[in-house]
Amino acid sequence: MATLTGGRTYEAYCWTLGETVYAHGISSNIWIVFADGYVSAVYFEGGEYAGLPPGAQC
Repeated sequence: MATLTGGRTYEAYCWTLGETVYAHGISSNIWIVFADGYVSAVYFEGGEYAGLPPGAQC
């Protein structure tokens, strides 16, 4: 799992399925892959895949 700093730009490579995370009244088992690690999509705006296209699965 990675920690990202708000207000900065990071390049997301793809998404993958993983452990379900519950936060902000929603749940997601989609994880976004960055160079520094993985972050649950539940923490991002942009829909189920946090703005990545559905075809961007790792």
